[in-house]
Amino acid sequence: MVCVLIRRLNSSCNRSIAFDVRIDFHWLFGKCVKVKSLSSASSRLSATAGHFSLTALHNHLLRVAPATFYMHILGRGDPVKLVAALHDDLFLSKTPLTASSGAAPPPIELDTALIDRTLGAKGKVNGGVYQVSLKRAATVNNAGMAVPEAMGTAEAINFQPTGDGNAAIAGDFVLTADEVNPVLRVLRDNGIEVTALHNHMLNYEPRLFFMHFWANDEVAKLAAGLKAALDKIDLARG
Repeated sequence: MVCVLIRRLNSSCNRSIAFDVRIDFHWLFGKCVKVKSLSSASSRLSATAGHFSLTALHNHLLRVAPATFYMHILGRGDPVKLVAALHDDLFLSKTPLTASSGAAPPPIELDTALIDRTLGAKGKVNGGVYQVSLKRAATVNNAGMAVPEAMGTAEAINFQPTGDGNAAIAGDFVLTADEVNPVLRVLRDNGIEVTALHNHMLNYEPRLFFMHFWANDEVAKLAAGLKAALDKIDLARG
Protein backbone atom coordinates (compact mmCIF):
# COMPACT_ATOMS: atom_id res chain seq x y z
CA MET A 1 0.00 0.00 0.00
CA VAL A 2 1.25 3.48 -0.89
CA CYS A 3 -0.15 6.45 1.02
CA VAL A 4 0.03 10.18 0.40
CA LEU A 5 -1.03 12.43 3.27
CA ILE A 6 -2.78 9.46 4.93
CA ARG A 7 -4.76 8.77 1.75
CA ARG A 8 -4.23 5.39 0.13
CA LEU A 9 -3.14 5.92 -3.44
CA ASN A 10 -4.47 3.31 -5.83
CA SER A 11 -1.78 1.56 -7.86
CA SER A 12 -3.74 2.28 -11.04
CA CYS A 13 -2.38 5.81 -10.83
CA ASN A 14 1.22 4.67 -10.76
CA ARG A 15 2.35 1.86 -12.99
CA SER A 16 2.51 1.44 -16.74
CA ILE A 17 4.42 -0.78 -19.12
CA ALA A 18 3.74 -0.53 -22.84
CA PHE A 19 4.86 -2.43 -25.92
CA ASP A 20 4.82 -1.25 -29.50
CA VAL A 21 5.87 -3.30 -32.51
CA ARG A 22 7.54 -1.81 -35.58
CA ILE A 23 8.33 -4.25 -38.43
CA ASP A 24 11.41 -6.22 -37.32
CA PHE A 25 12.06 -4.79 -33.88
CA HIS A 26 10.27 -4.16 -30.63
CA TRP A 27 10.49 -1.29 -28.18
CA LEU A 28 9.40 -1.18 -24.59
CA PHE A 29 8.72 2.06 -22.76
CA GLY A 30 7.54 2.01 -19.21
CA LYS A 31 7.93 2.87 -15.59
CA CYS A 32 8.44 0.55 -12.67
CA VAL A 33 7.41 1.85 -9.27
CA LYS A 34 10.22 1.14 -6.85
CA VAL A 35 10.43 1.47 -3.11
CA LYS A 36 13.73 3.12 -2.17
CA SER A 37 15.38 -0.03 -0.80
CA LEU A 38 14.81 -1.83 -4.12
CA SER A 39 16.00 0.89 -6.49
CA SER A 40 19.63 -0.19 -6.62
CA ALA A 41 18.83 -3.84 -7.20
CA SER A 42 16.34 -2.96 -9.90
CA SER A 43 18.90 -0.91 -11.83
CA ARG A 44 20.20 -4.22 -13.15
CA LEU A 45 17.57 -3.83 -15.88
CA SER A 46 19.97 -1.62 -17.80
CA ALA A 47 22.47 -4.45 -18.04
CA THR A 48 20.14 -7.39 -18.62
CA ALA A 49 21.25 -8.96 -21.90
CA GLY A 50 21.71 -5.46 -23.30
CA HIS A 51 17.96 -5.07 -23.68
CA PHE A 52 17.22 -2.15 -21.38
CA SER A 53 18.39 1.39 -20.83
CA LEU A 54 17.59 3.32 -17.69
CA THR A 55 16.27 6.73 -18.78
CA ALA A 56 15.15 8.29 -15.48
CA LEU A 57 14.88 7.54 -11.76
CA HIS A 58 13.00 10.02 -9.58
CA ASN A 59 9.90 10.80 -7.53
CA HIS A 60 6.51 11.67 -8.97
CA LEU A 61 4.75 12.63 -5.72
CA LEU A 62 5.80 14.14 -2.39
CA ARG A 63 5.19 12.89 1.18
CA VAL A 64 4.65 9.32 -0.02
CA ALA A 65 4.88 6.50 2.54
CA PRO A 66 6.81 4.32 1.94
CA ALA A 67 9.23 6.50 -0.04
CA THR A 68 8.60 5.52 -3.66
CA PHE A 69 10.68 6.17 -6.75
CA TYR A 70 9.86 5.71 -10.42
CA MET A 71 12.30 4.01 -12.77
CA HIS A 72 11.75 4.72 -16.46
CA ILE A 73 13.16 2.29 -18.96
CA LEU A 74 13.63 1.82 -22.69
CA GLY A 75 14.06 -1.63 -24.18
CA ARG A 76 14.65 -2.96 -27.66
CA GLY A 77 14.83 -6.57 -28.81
CA ASP A 78 12.97 -9.85 -28.83
CA PRO A 79 9.65 -9.27 -27.01
CA VAL A 80 9.84 -12.64 -25.24
CA LYS A 81 13.27 -11.84 -23.83
CA LEU A 82 12.14 -8.34 -22.87
CA VAL A 83 9.17 -9.69 -20.96
CA ALA A 84 11.26 -12.36 -19.24
CA ALA A 85 13.80 -9.80 -18.02
CA LEU A 86 11.05 -7.44 -16.92
CA HIS A 87 9.25 -10.24 -15.08
CA ASP A 88 12.34 -10.87 -12.96
CA ASP A 89 12.59 -7.19 -12.05
CA LEU A 90 8.92 -6.91 -11.16
CA PHE A 91 9.29 -9.98 -8.95
CA LEU A 92 12.06 -8.20 -7.01
CA SER A 93 9.77 -5.20 -6.53
CA LYS A 94 7.08 -7.41 -4.91
CA THR A 95 4.65 -6.45 -7.66
CA PRO A 96 1.61 -8.80 -7.66
CA LEU A 97 1.84 -10.65 -10.98
CA THR A 98 -1.82 -11.53 -11.38
CA ALA A 99 -3.95 -11.20 -14.48
CA SER A 100 -7.04 -9.03 -14.61
CA SER A 101 -10.30 -10.87 -14.03
CA GLY A 102 -11.83 -9.22 -17.08
CA ALA A 103 -14.98 -8.38 -15.11
CA ALA A 104 -16.67 -5.03 -15.59
CA PRO A 105 -15.38 -2.45 -13.09
CA PRO A 106 -17.74 -1.64 -10.21
CA PRO A 107 -19.43 1.78 -10.11
CA ILE A 108 -17.19 4.61 -8.94
CA GLU A 109 -18.36 7.32 -6.52
CA LEU A 110 -17.51 10.22 -8.80
CA ASP A 111 -19.46 12.54 -11.07
CA THR A 112 -17.70 11.21 -14.15
CA ALA A 113 -20.07 13.02 -16.49
CA LEU A 114 -18.98 16.34 -14.96
CA ILE A 115 -15.32 15.37 -15.38
CA ASP A 116 -15.82 14.36 -19.03
CA ARG A 117 -17.77 17.51 -19.80
CA THR A 118 -15.26 19.81 -18.13
CA LEU A 119 -12.11 18.24 -19.57
CA GLY A 120 -13.60 17.60 -23.01
CA ALA A 121 -12.61 13.94 -23.05
CA LYS A 122 -14.19 10.70 -21.90
CA GLY A 123 -12.32 8.71 -19.27
CA LYS A 124 -12.51 5.14 -18.05
CA VAL A 125 -12.57 3.36 -14.70
CA ASN A 126 -9.49 1.31 -13.85
CA GLY A 127 -9.02 -0.23 -10.43
CA GLY A 128 -11.20 2.30 -8.60
CA VAL A 129 -9.60 5.27 -10.38
CA TYR A 130 -11.15 7.39 -13.14
CA GLN A 131 -8.50 7.92 -15.81
CA VAL A 132 -8.55 10.55 -18.55
CA SER A 133 -6.01 10.68 -21.37
CA LEU A 134 -5.60 13.50 -23.89
CA LYS A 135 -3.36 13.38 -26.94
CA ARG A 136 -0.91 16.10 -27.91
CA ALA A 137 -1.41 17.66 -31.34
CA ALA A 138 2.09 16.95 -32.67
CA THR A 139 3.58 13.51 -33.20
CA VAL A 140 6.20 12.58 -30.61
CA ASN A 141 9.24 10.62 -31.80
CA ASN A 142 11.93 8.73 -29.93
CA ALA A 143 15.06 7.65 -31.83
CA GLY A 144 13.18 8.11 -35.09
CA MET A 145 10.11 6.10 -34.08
CA ALA A 146 6.67 7.63 -33.56
CA VAL A 147 5.58 7.09 -29.95
CA PRO A 148 1.78 6.78 -29.52
CA GLU A 149 -0.01 8.30 -26.56
CA ALA A 150 -0.57 4.86 -25.01
CA MET A 151 3.19 4.65 -24.48
CA GLY A 152 3.35 7.67 -22.19
CA THR A 153 3.13 10.74 -24.41
CA ALA A 154 -0.45 11.74 -23.53
CA GLU A 155 -1.64 14.07 -20.81
CA ALA A 156 -2.60 11.64 -18.02
CA ILE A 157 -5.13 12.61 -15.35
CA ASN A 158 -6.40 10.32 -12.58
CA PHE A 159 -9.26 10.91 -10.14
CA GLN A 160 -9.65 8.73 -7.04
CA PRO A 161 -12.77 9.36 -4.92
CA THR A 162 -12.08 10.34 -1.30
CA GLY A 163 -15.68 10.87 -0.16
CA ASP A 164 -18.21 13.70 0.16
CA GLY A 165 -17.83 14.78 -3.46
CA ASN A 166 -14.06 15.06 -3.20
CA ALA A 167 -11.28 13.31 -5.08
CA ALA A 168 -7.53 12.97 -5.04
CA ILE A 169 -5.92 13.73 -8.38
CA ALA A 170 -2.52 12.69 -9.67
CA GLY A 171 -0.98 12.39 -13.08
CA ASP A 172 1.35 14.19 -15.41
CA PHE A 173 1.21 16.79 -18.13
CA VAL A 174 3.51 16.21 -21.10
CA LEU A 175 4.82 19.64 -22.05
CA THR A 176 7.12 21.47 -24.40
CA ALA A 177 9.47 24.02 -22.87
CA ASP A 178 7.25 27.01 -23.63
CA GLU A 179 4.25 25.32 -21.99
CA VAL A 180 5.95 24.53 -18.66
CA ASN A 181 5.59 27.83 -16.80
CA PRO A 182 2.10 28.77 -18.07
CA VAL A 183 0.78 25.36 -16.95
CA LEU A 184 2.63 25.55 -13.63
CA ARG A 185 1.14 28.96 -12.83
CA VAL A 186 -2.40 27.83 -13.68
CA LEU A 187 -2.13 24.72 -11.52
CA ARG A 188 -0.86 26.71 -8.53
CA ASP A 189 -3.56 29.35 -8.99
CA ASN A 190 -6.15 26.57 -8.78
CA GLY A 191 -4.76 24.94 -5.63
CA ILE A 192 -3.12 22.01 -7.44
CA GLU A 193 0.37 21.17 -6.21
CA VAL A 194 3.17 20.60 -8.71
CA THR A 195 5.20 17.72 -7.28
CA ALA A 196 7.85 17.05 -9.94
CA LEU A 197 9.19 18.34 -13.26
CA HIS A 198 11.62 16.20 -15.24
CA ASN A 199 12.21 14.02 -18.29
CA HIS A 200 11.06 10.42 -18.64
CA MET A 201 12.98 9.49 -21.79
CA LEU A 202 16.24 10.78 -23.26
CA ASN A 203 15.64 11.31 -26.97
CA TYR A 204 12.10 12.61 -27.37
CA GLU A 205 11.49 14.88 -30.35
CA PRO A 206 10.31 17.48 -29.64
CA ARG A 207 12.01 17.81 -26.25
CA LEU A 208 9.38 17.12 -23.59
CA PHE A 209 9.01 17.70 -19.87
CA PHE A 210 6.72 15.79 -17.53
CA MET A 211 4.95 17.83 -14.86
CA HIS A 212 3.39 15.78 -12.05
CA PHE A 213 0.63 17.13 -9.83
CA TRP A 214 -1.41 16.30 -6.74
CA ALA A 215 -4.47 17.65 -4.94
CA ASN A 216 -7.40 16.45 -2.85
CA ASP A 217 -10.46 18.69 -3.15
CA GLU A 218 -13.95 19.03 -4.64
CA VAL A 219 -14.24 17.25 -7.97
CA ALA A 220 -15.77 20.22 -9.80
CA LYS A 221 -13.05 22.58 -8.56
CA LEU A 222 -10.26 20.19 -9.51
CA ALA A 223 -11.70 19.51 -12.96
CA ALA A 224 -12.00 23.23 -13.66
CA GLY A 225 -8.38 23.81 -12.59
CA LEU A 226 -7.14 20.96 -14.76
CA LYS A 227 -9.12 22.26 -17.74
CA ALA A 228 -7.51 25.69 -17.32
CA ALA A 229 -4.10 23.99 -17.44
CA LEU A 230 -5.06 21.92 -20.49
CA ASP A 231 -6.00 25.13 -22.29
CA LYS A 232 -2.29 26.07 -22.17
CA ILE A 233 -1.24 22.85 -23.96
CA ASP A 234 -1.22 22.16 -27.70
CA LEU A 235 -3.67 19.25 -27.73
CA ALA A 236 -5.20 17.34 -30.62
CA ARG A 237 -8.66 18.71 -31.33
CA GLY A 238 -11.79 16.97 -32.48
